[in-house]
Amino acid sequence: IPMPSYCQTYSRAKAEFNLFARKTAAKWVLEGDIKSCFDKICHDWLLDHIPMDKTILGKWLKCGFIDKGKLFPTDEGTPQGGNSFTNATKPDAEWA
Repeated sequence: IPMPSYCQTYSRAKAEFNLFARKTAAKWVLEGDIKSCFDKICHDWLLDHIPMDKTILGKWLKCGFIDKGKLFPTDEGTPQGGNSFTNATKPDAEWA
């Protein structure tokens, strides 16, 4: 049975707290934002280098998005936000 999304968030937050609460943990966490990283990332490179089911990853990359009832195909880049590429490739990612 899949866990509700709020449980997954809690689980991840708990794991991160436990990691950073250690005496040997880093004192700083650096987060970066690379301009247009998700807009231009190459689908072929992702398919060749991401260790997950290639069929699911390929469909996810090409699914596009809908805005105001209109479908916009995705030829390059990856979706961003709650179901971002980074979330989709995490080991605990769940697929419907």
